[in-house]
Amino acid sequence: MSWPGSETVDGTPAKLLLQARARDVVCDRDGHLHLVAEASLTGWVNEADQLVRLDVTPDDERAHGLVGRSVRQGFRAAAGAAVPDRRDEPLGQILDDVPVAVLISGFAWMVAHAAGRDRVDPTQRPDVPSNAALLKADICSGWRSDGSMMVGLRTKTGMPVPTTPPVPPSPHVQAPLAVLPLLPVPPGSMRRYRRIDVHPGDPFHVEAWFRDSHVLADGVDGGLHEYTVRGDFSGTGDACTVGSMTATAHVLPHSECPAAAENVGDLAGLAARGLRTSVLETLNGLRCCTHLNDLLRSLAAVPHLATERAEPR
Repeated sequence: MSWPGSETVDGTPAKLLLQARARDVVCDRDGHLHLVAEASLTGWVNEADQLVRLDVTPDDERAHGLVGRSVRQGFRAAAGAAVPDRRDEPLGQILDDVPVAVLISGFAWMVAHAAGRDRVDPTQRPDVPSNAALLKADICSGWRSDGSMMVGLRTKTGMPVPTTPPVPPSPHVQAPLAVLPLLPVPPGSMRRYRRIDVHPGDPFHVEAWFRDSHVLADGVDGGLHEYTVRGDFSGTGDACTVGSMTATAHVLPHSECPAAAENVGDLAGLAARGLRTSVLETLNGLRCCTHLNDLLRSLAAVPHLATERAEPR
């Protein structure tokens, strides 16, 4: 997520440039890695938060119908309807990440305008609506009514600017084919990096990890959100269910945020393929973290990924 400045698309100024890549890789019983599928997209977003151009590889004409839509409300449903047969594949996964990518991109603006201050006027942030004190109260653990962000909004003292500690590259880099190299982006940009590992067996283990980071002035990534989720699943296809689930928070912006992780065990017993909706129904309000929920929703692809894995010896 980067800010292209004066770049235009067909004469329309582009506020935000989105670049995404994803791949599915299988490790066979002999330890060899095989590429199963991959996709990439480049999208340009204007000041009105509309997608003004979208390039996807491999090309899929159905995805071009998303151009002109808001990249916030309703985009995920529209993307799922556009490529329903690819929703669990790399293209569907990165399209599903577009709205939250636009959301967290506002943090880069916040840092750029904080100018060394520890608080910033929330009414000037492009990702915080003027009536946020009404809209965001208790929507997640971090936006709780008595938390630091909401107090800053109500008292007009400003929102705290989180520190983003330098973070190392993605873990599990011992499998080069399975880890996508980071795209080079300029300081002030944002990244979202995500991984899902599905192990053999039945029941079988799944580990998922993600990180949102801000590219610091020296080019090093500073962590904003980071979680690891571990779960056990059983069954196949529509019969695949969650057996257990835990979440570990590594880096989060505000002291109230980590409380959401303790609630993910409530997903036990749910159908894996239904997680895109059941996560939001089960974990909401103060019991959730928006960004953790995004990672949990992506696990709806686990039954699809499990069909590709190698069986144990």
